[in-house]
Amino acid sequence: MPTPDHTVGDQIKHLRKQRGWSQEAVARGVGVGVLAVGKWERKEALPSRDNRIKLAELFEVDEAVMGVDAADGSAPPSWALALDAKLDAIIGLLEDLPR
Repeated sequence: MPTPDHTVGDQIKHLRKQRGWSQEAVARGVGVGVLAVGKWERKEALPSRDNRIKLAELFEVDEAVMGVDAADGSAPPSWALALDAKLDAIIGLLEDLPR
């Protein structure tokens, strides 16, 4: 059983909350049970490659954000996903600054 990538669950939760969606809404959008989404967010399981592609489409983000390398289907290095998550957090903070 593969070890879940520690950032994919974080990305799912971040993107879901950013859009104001429930876990149930994400589950319906991907075609899985709500328990699966909870497990992904708690890092108890890693979505399959097909589900990560569906998540990327649902959230309208690049597949790499969900840990899918479009070239060969493998997950990018964890440092790249962690960097992407940190950059998203920084951008979020900058957007909240008064203009």
